[in-house]
Amino acid sequence: MVGEFATPGFLAQLGFGGAMGFCAGYALKKVGRTAVFGVGIAFIALQVGIHYKVLRKDAVNWGEVKAWASKALDTDGDGEVTKNDLHTHWQNIVRMLGFNMGSAAAFATAMLLGIRYG
Repeated sequence: MVGEFATPGFLAQLGFGGAMGFCAGYALKKVGRTAVFGVGIAFIALQVGIHYKVLRKDAVNWGEVKAWASKALDTDGDGEVTKNDLHTHWQNIVRMLGFNMGSAAAFATAMLLGIRYG
């Protein structure tokens, strides 16, 4: 039973899928941090502009921003972003990035490691 998994082809797929998963996770973390940084800077700039009256108080409708973000992230249509929505997004990301990889389990596990240690 173990012999069928210990073939060079299977081990190569594990190695390649794992390496690509780690690289994808590492890159996702870096891109995610950059995106969060950009959103934070934009929020600060808008709030400072409103505070110093460079922008009108009604220049940004935060309720509309929240509604737009909720609609974009809410996958099950229940009107709020929950862990089920995040799980669905995670599955979609792993399915898309791991497409045509030999070992989806090695890819997903290594992707988590890349996110953790990236």
